[in-house]
Amino acid sequence: ALMTDAAVLGAADVAAALGTATPAGPVSRAVPGPVVPPPPGSAAAPPPPAQAATALSDIRPLDEMVGELESRAILQALAATGGNKLAAARLLGIARATLYQKLALAERLAADRLPVTR
Repeated sequence: ALMTDAAVLGAADVAAALGTATPAGPVSRAVPGPVVPPPPGSAAAPPPPAQAATALSDIRPLDEMVGELESRAILQALAATGGNKLAAARLLGIARATLYQKLALAERLAADRLPVTR
């Protein structure tokens, strides 16, 4: 169900929309303002980053990462619609032609990654 800007969403509404576990308490629009991080060492401070070298090795080109995310979303939508491409495109909020283009691109990229056998 769509809510108006003035509405406060209940935890179950947010969880259902996001497909996640129910957050604690109601969720409302964020109030604009500066974000002040907690002081270092406080209970609310985030832990220090673990092994920066490992995190850097996980970084790939943005177009590759976006393409992977799109492919997963398309596959999930196709599975949810029993392979119906028009319904999957509608579920994803894209045109059917765009879905076909993204499927063709994903197939070409997958073919490029296959090992060459001789």
